[in-house]
Amino acid sequence: MLRSSASLIYRDRLKRELGRVAGDVLTGTEIGFNLLGSSDVVMIPSNVAAFTRDLDASDNDVVLYLLVREAARQRLFHNVGWLAPQLSALLGHFAREITIDFDALSENFRPENLTELSLEDVIAVGESVRGSFFQPASTDTQVEILERLEVLLALVEGWVSHVSSRATAPWMPNAPQLDEVIHRRRASASPVTSVFKELLGLDLHPRLLRDAKNLWAAVEHHRGPEGRDAVWGHPDLLPVRTDLADPLAFAAQGHEEAREDDLDAELRKLLGN
Repeated sequence: MLRSSASLIYRDRLKRELGRVAGDVLTGTEIGFNLLGSSDVVMIPSNVAAFTRDLDASDNDVVLYLLVREAARQRLFHNVGWLAPQLSALLGHFAREITIDFDALSENFRPENLTELSLEDVIAVGESVRGSFFQPASTDTQVEILERLEVLLALVEGWVSHVSSRATAPWMPNAPQLDEVIHRRRASASPVTSVFKELLGLDLHPRLLRDAKNLWAAVEHHRGPEGRDAVWGHPDLLPVRTDLADPLAFAAQGHEEAREDDLDAELRKLLGN
């Protein structure tokens, strides 16, 4: 009964969250995944109009800045062939490792009323355990997947923020203010930012996004735009969480040598290099 109830609760929460996201998302890949499977730059005009209503900025500037960010993210997904499949694989793997807190559910069901339990009662229980529905990541596999997914999503958003700021700086004097608006949106409890937390228990911290943006800026300073984008050439070349905490050290080092493992070292010996 608890398993059936958990399934009903999760389906109800999924419908609600997807409905909230549909009414809040501004562009096709804003949540960080290329769900459309194409490189088209997509914007939701009605949602953008609601977003710009109370902003102290020109609507045209906000729309243009959002389009630049969406185009940058689509460029990244299109040029880095492994990125979208990797994100989907990590998301799927992480979702398979999620466990439901049945103790929290059972505490809210009264045994004497189980025979009279209705769908509305199950949904009400789901709302009462909204904050404790999922058990925290506890296994080594869960922790590893969670960290890799968080870092990869942060790197994507950090890269998009960096290249968007670089592209708009010469032409849009208020680009820094618009970037701060986007950052505040991601730091707020909006449906787009809370969907992973609500459905997967994954919380992407704003500090991690700022660290990622700073890292890409540091890499470009040391290696140039080509060297910056070359980091996306292979998953093993990407920064890890410790690199985000010290972006200057990562940017200053040769990323090939920094990511060389034992197999690469042995191959280098065999090749006489």
